[in-house]
Amino acid sequence: MKKYIVITADMNDADYVTQKSLITDETILKLQPIIQCLQDRHKLYQQTGKWEYRHNWETDECDSGHNPELLYVKTGLLTQEQVDYFNEFIPSSEYGIHTIQSIEIITVTEEIKLL
Repeated sequence: MKKYIVITADMNDADYVTQKSLITDETILKLQPIIQCLQDRHKLYQQTGKWEYRHNWETDECDSGHNPELLYVKTGLLTQEQVDYFNEFIPSSEYGIHTIQSIEIITVTEEIKLL
């Protein structure tokens, strides 16, 4: 069985980009602390409604000060290596992204290519 991680990100006003990547169980374990940070930040936004907690992974031109280095590395929540590793799995766009909207792990028993 194959496993994929599917990450959807918001690049601008609900314009979404998605990336699907083949992963292993070992990869899932490595990603757990990063996913937990994103879940914690999402909970803060839900509980407080404060705009400053909405964006959770700003990159490139979408960076308004909530980039992963400032949010997670400088605060000691993650290492730079963890951020760099996760960046391999996030979708990108011409101008960057500002929010990881969803993360799914999918186990596939059969794939059929139709086109």
